[in-house]
Amino acid sequence: MPPPRVTVLMGPTATGKTERALEWAHRSGAWILSADALQFYRGADLGTAKPSRAERAALPHYGIDVAEPDEPWDVRRYADYARAVVDAAARAGMPVLVVGGSGLYLSVFHAPPPDPVDIPPAVREEVAALAAAGGTRALRERLLSLDPDPPVDLRNPRRLAPALERVLATGLPVRELQRRHAERPCAFADCEREWFLLDRPDEELADRIERRTRAMLAGGLLAEVRALAARGLRANPTLASAIGYREGLEVLTGDRGESTLATAINAATFRLVRRQRRWFARRMPDAVAL
Repeated sequence: MPPPRVTVLMGPTATGKTERALEWAHRSGAWILSADALQFYRGADLGTAKPSRAERAALPHYGIDVAEPDEPWDVRRYADYARAVVDAAARAGMPVLVVGGSGLYLSVFHAPPPDPVDIPPAVREEVAALAAAGGTRALRERLLSLDPDPPVDLRNPRRLAPALERVLATGLPVRELQRRHAERPCAFADCEREWFLLDRPDEELADRIERRTRAMLAGGLLAEVRALAARGLRANPTLASAIGYREGLEVLTGDRGESTLATAINAATFRLVRRQRRWFARRMPDAVAL
């Protein structure tokens, strides 16, 4: 059997990846595999700009609606899922078109597999209690007591806490954990892979973002947030902090006026675009610009 074929179509949000992917898949017969960090969740439709049900019915789509909103996914789980999809497509003689803007999830197709360290619940509880009691300073001091020179942003609790968990779970310093991780082969190294990048000029993209936000709000984004909140949205920090859902929750709790919602979503989306561009430029393979 020939090696599996994987084409990666990446790009910032709102550039039109869904439309381009549908055209491509219609021509090639490819299975479409989402690499969007939010489209996993059932009911999170408007805020994640999922392909419509009709579009998904017309072509094979994967990585969409595979989890409940209170069931957080992570990169390790996605990597296993994506590998199963690619293998099934290969057995069927079909290529896979990976589509997304989440650099972390896209990285599974070219980088070593996700961190293999399993964190015992007791370690997670210990680190969480430390953060609750002493904040960033406590996390930093504890990590430095175990690892005097960790390559971690010592001012960022979102970096400190996972690093401390891994050091506590393994007894190894961060640099050694990173070295061991980098030596592991990519889970898709046996595939024929190619990368394409879709982007647009800032002015054009800003207009597309504004039009998409208006369509989301007109389509009932606040009602979607309310329904997801009733299904455990707040138990999933990834989804609850995502653009559109975070601001929507603020409106529902009275911490934000509804009149400011569109402006806040537009601004947050364009900040996301800049972060995505930096990731693609620095941490992804060279891609053909579309």
